Formats: sequence, structure tokens, C-alpha cells
Amino acid sequence: MNDVDAINTIVGKNLVTQRKARALTLDQLALASGVSRGMVVQIEQGKTNPSVATLCRLANALGVPISRLIEQAAQPSAYKTTLADAQELWRGSDGGWGRLITGFDDPSVLEFWEWRLSPHEFYDGIAHPPGTKELLIVNSGTLTVTAGAVSEAVGEREALVFSADVPHRYANQRDRDVIFMMVVVEPRLTARSSIPAKSTF
Repeated sequence: MNDVDAINTIVGKNLVTQRKARALTLDQLALASGVSRGMVVQIEQGKTNPSVATLCRLANALGVPISRLIEQAAQPSAYKTTLADAQELWRGSDGGWGRLITGFDDPSVLEFWEWRLSPHEFYDGIAHPPGTKELLIVNSGTLTVTAGAVSEAVGEREALVFSADVPHRYANQRDRDVIFMMVVVEPRLTARSSIPAKSTF
């Protein structure tokens, strides 16, 4: 089993655990997340490598950070991680990447990411739940962030906080790499309360 297969197996098991803990059926999770039932089944069985957007939709629907879906075991009250251990969840066509370093879901949902965008590369993020904020700091290069009607160029050693409950884009419009660190903070939510609980499959 290679690394991708191992991660897919972990994601599948964690997704089943989180879904059943919330007494959600496959159909309910599919409806809440906007991910097709067939795709949810494929992910739960570890048969596909879901995109970061798909993981984000599922995590949003469950009210957990993406890290809860990819971590191998429950974490203790204090634990360390390293950048070398970060999970690469996005790889751009020009060589950029997005790595999830760590996260937690109590008292609020938080994710900590490291990103690199190659020249003229971009990543489009989906809207997070209402009230979600993102904070990022650029280590090198210049990053252009667009969120709804807001567009900001963020230079080296500059930080930006913005509302991420709308579709948003991180773009490198220059001729050198951009490296930035990002924190996503969502309000603490349980799985979509508008969905009635039923017995699980």
C-alpha cells in the first residue's frame, strides 16, 4: 500500500466514524455537503483520492476541521507536529501545493496550513460556513487574495484577515514563488442541524 492508498484508507475510516457519530445516513451527508452519495461511498471505502474541495465540503457538513478526517488517531491534550509531517492535500499543475499542518475542533474549528504557489498559479477555495475567518501571513513573494468583492495584494511579511464564507481565490500574479501560512477559523458547529437524524447504514 502506497502513501496515497494509506491516506485514503484513513480518510474513509474517519469519515464513517464522524458520520455515524452524528447519526447521519449517506444520503443526509451527501445532501449536507453537496458531495454525491456515490462519491461519499467511494471515499468511505477508501477507493478514491478526494480533492481538498471535497474534503472541505464534507468537513464543513460534519462541523469538523479537515485534519479530523486525515489524522490517524485521536490526539492527546498536548501534542507536537512538524512541517515535514504535514499532509499535502492539493498539488497544482505548475508545482504549487497546499499542506495541512494540524487542526482542532474545540472550542472552535481551526486549521493551520502552509501553501506555495508557483508563478501565475492560483487556487480557488469554496465558501466555508457562515462566520468563517481566514488569517494568512506571506513569507515570501506577493499573494493576491480575492474574496467576494474584496481583493488585496499581500506582500512579504504582511498579514491579512478576511471573511472566508464566500468563494475565494489565492493567486500568484508575479514571476516568483509565493509561500504563505494560513489559519482557518470556523464557528463551532455540529453537523448541519437542519438535517433530521436517522439510523445509519
